[in-house]
Amino acid sequence: MKLRIKTPEDITAEAQAEARAAQRAEARTYLSETDWLVVRQAETGTPIPGVIRQNRAEARILLNASNDDLS
Repeated sequence: MKLRIKTPEDITAEAQAEARAAQRAEARTYLSETDWLVVRQAETGTPIPGVIRQNRAEARILLNASNDDLS
């Protein structure tokens, strides 16, 4: 077994990757939890509150961004 010593750069990169993964998971959860508002709008015409519409747009941007875009 070869021992690999992590450099400070390795540790920083891992921490950033974990933070991005957590943000992406949170964005997916938010979209899932607010999907009913989109369905309600489609079925009844009841508008989605502006703050929720904005947050959903930001969540989609985050999920569609590549890792290079988030650095």
